[in-house]
Amino acid sequence: MATMPWVRDPFDITQSDSKPIKDLLKALQDSQQPPTVYATLPTETQPTQTTQPTQTTGGGSTLSALYAQQMTAYQSLLDQQRARAEEAARQKQAAAQAAYDKNMGYLTDAYARRGELLQGNYNDTLTQLQGQYDYGAQGVNENADRAQQQAYLNYMLSKRDLPQQLAALGINGGASESRLAGLYNSYGNARNAVDTGRNSDLASLLNTLNQNKSSALQAYNSALSDDDARKLAYQMELEQNLANGTAQILSDKYDALNNLDSTYTQQMAALQQAQAQAAAKAAQSSYSAGNEGAQLNTEQAQAALASAAKAYRSAVGNGFNSSQALDKALDDLYTSAWELGLDDATLEAIAAQIARG
Repeated sequence: MATMPWVRDPFDITQSDSKPIKDLLKALQDSQQPPTVYATLPTETQPTQTTQPTQTTGGGSTLSALYAQQMTAYQSLLDQQRARAEEAARQKQAAAQAAYDKNMGYLTDAYARRGELLQGNYNDTLTQLQGQYDYGAQGVNENADRAQQQAYLNYMLSKRDLPQQLAALGINGGASESRLAGLYNSYGNARNAVDTGRNSDLASLLNTLNQNKSSALQAYNSALSDDDARKLAYQMELEQNLANGTAQILSDKYDALNNLDSTYTQQMAALQQAQAQAAAKAAQSSYSAGNEGAQLNTEQAQAALASAAKAYRSAVGNGFNSSQALDKALDDLYTSAWELGLDDATLEAIAAQIARG
C-alpha cells in the first residue's frame, strides 16, 4: 500500500524554516539541559568540600519571554497569511458570482429575444397560410359563380328558343308544361353539380390549411422544447462554473441564439409552399353548367315522326281503333328514339305532337 508523502504543517513551528524560530528552539532546548555541578579539588591542608553552583533564574525568564515574543510574532504572521488567503478566496468567489450573474442576464435576454423570434415566425407562417387559403377559396367561388351564371343563362335561352324549335318540326302549340319543367329541373341539377364541386374543393383546401397549421404549431412547440433543453444545459454550465469559482463571461457564446435554426425556418417555408400550391390548384378549378341549351335534331325528329305515323296508319288498317293505333305509334316512336339516339327533348316534342293527332 502506497504511503502518503510527507506534508509540512504550515502552522507547526517546529517545522519552520525561519532562522529566528530555529534559534529560539535551540535556545529552549539548551535551557532545558540539566544544570552542571562544579566541584573544587581538595588540597593537602584543606578538607574536601563540594561547592554547589548558585542557580539563577534570569536566563530562563529571558528565554521564556523571547519565546513568547517570537510565538506572538509568528502567530501574527500566520494570521496575516490566513487573512490574505481568505480575502483572495472571497474575491475569487465574488468574481465568479458576478460573472454568473452577468451570464445569467445575457442568457435570459438571449432566450427572451429568441422566444420573440419564434413567436413572430410562427405568427407570420399562420398569416401566410391563411392568405393562401383565402386566395384559393376566392378562385373556387369565382369559378363556381360563373358556372352558375352560365347555367341560368342556358336555362333562360332554352325557354326562349324552345317554341321556335318545336315550330321548326311542325309541332305547334308552344312548349308544354312538362317540357318547361324539364328545363327548370335541368337548371337546378346544374346548380347542384356546381355547388357540389365548389364545396368539395373548398373542403379539400380547408383540410390542407388545417393540416399545415397543425404542422406549424407542432414545429413551433418542438422548437420551444429544444430551446428549454438547451437553456437548461447552459444554466447547468453556469452553475458548475460558479461552483468552481470560474469568472468567465460567455456573452459571445449566446450570440447564435439571435438567429433561428435553418431546419425550423425551412420546415415553415415548406408548409407555406404546400399551401400555395394547393391554393393555386383550387383557384384553377373549373365547373360546367351542364344544362347547355338543348337543340332539337330536326332530321331525327322528322324520321321518327314519319315512322310513328306509318305505324299509326298500319294499326288503323289492321282494324285497331284510334286510341289503340296511337299506342302503337308511340311504341314505334320510343323504339325509333332508342335506335336513332334521340334526346329526351326531341322525344317529348314528337310524342306531344302525335298525342294531339
